[in-house]
Amino acid sequence: MADHSHMITTYAKPIHFALRNRITNNANPSAPPYKRSDGRVGKLVIVDDRGEVQFPWGVALNIMDWCPLAQTGTVAGKLQRRIMRTGYVLPVNAAIAGALLSEIYTTTSAAGSNDPRLRLKYRSSPIADFGICHGAVSVAPSDRLLFYSLGRQKIVDGQDPDNHYWLYFTSLKGEEVYLDCCMHPFNLAQLIRTVGYPPPQLEVTNIGVSPCHWTERQLLKRNLSIYTERSRMSFLHNSTLQEVMKRSVDRWSERDMSAFYGAVESLSEKPFPTPEKELLGKMLRLHCKNLGTVFETEQWKRYPRDPDIAFELDPGQKIAGLNEKTHPSTLFISETRTA
Repeated sequence: MADHSHMITTYAKPIHFALRNRITNNANPSAPPYKRSDGRVGKLVIVDDRGEVQFPWGVALNIMDWCPLAQTGTVAGKLQRRIMRTGYVLPVNAAIAGALLSEIYTTTSAAGSNDPRLRLKYRSSPIADFGICHGAVSVAPSDRLLFYSLGRQKIVDGQDPDNHYWLYFTSLKGEEVYLDCCMHPFNLAQLIRTVGYPPPQLEVTNIGVSPCHWTERQLLKRNLSIYTERSRMSFLHNSTLQEVMKRSVDRWSERDMSAFYGAVESLSEKPFPTPEKELLGKMLRLHCKNLGTVFETEQWKRYPRDPDIAFELDPGQKIAGLNEKTHPSTLFISETRTA
């Protein structure tokens, strides 16, 4: 769901200006980060947006036309996808959490039915709560993107690691796990293979892998989490959201959506602008429809218990303790394959 919000332009967020115009500098992984006058540091991406838009749809037929100084086409492609997935972190997460609440937790088995109600679980324990956390995420300066607009003669911030959102799930046993689908802009390499997961109407646009950073109990217990939480909001136990989501998607009123936006906005550091609310509403409706199709067709029963993991690595990058011989279901995507 998250990746279709990022990647599919027919209903996704607006196309980033850096995708519609040529990148003119060396933004390769080996390029040193740039330090701003205010002390913030990041990988600088210089965008030539002074004239007519060169790539109106945000995709160049030849990736090297878009980023001619890229080390390789693979490197340029990864930068392109990182930019595609940049921004709108709270709406993306809120649409996912809202769809889970709508399609799983506001439904019951029909009277007299022997069919069990579908519910989420972590390992053997049912999920007792889920929602969104707000806080900061630890990111290396070289993995944060900063954009310089030649047309506006100013730096445009990329995704902010100090204003980040991610999903949490708490089991009945009290164990908590995090799911973060918005870390690819920060060069976090972990993805999952998604072939066969989307409903048929989305499979044609499925690119095969999606970013998915999953923080399990072992890391949290050992204080190895990259997150610093400042606040959170439960979706499962929020009475306002429950009231909205108990109605079907086609029966949501303007008042319902206003209540939904207001609840989500309480997590934000600033009010939602109208375009962002409209984007959230569009993503929420589509996620509910698509997730509903997965349940109606029982497609979820064909999902593997453990999805294949992929790592989109920079040239020469390796992950300590992980290789294809010991992890045969792991796919390494890079110019130099790890051994």
